[in-house]
Amino acid sequence: MADAKAGPQKALKMAIKHEEKSYQMYKRAAQGVTDKDTKKIFEFLADEEIKHMKMLEDEYDRVFRPEN
Repeated sequence: MADAKAGPQKALKMAIKHEEKSYQMYKRAAQGVTDKDTKKIFEFLADEEIKHMKMLEDEYDRVFRPEN
């Protein structure tokens, strides 16, 4: 969890890293199961984490890199 004194830039960077770690966890979980339905759930969750990460990266760029 982000430290309250860290500021919004650091908090967004930490959130992006957290989404990346969650993505990797779900991808590993999907690779570690044989049940098709369970695999689909983990793959769906991994895809959701990518969406979250992209949303956070876009917000980071909008706020901290406005020239992009």
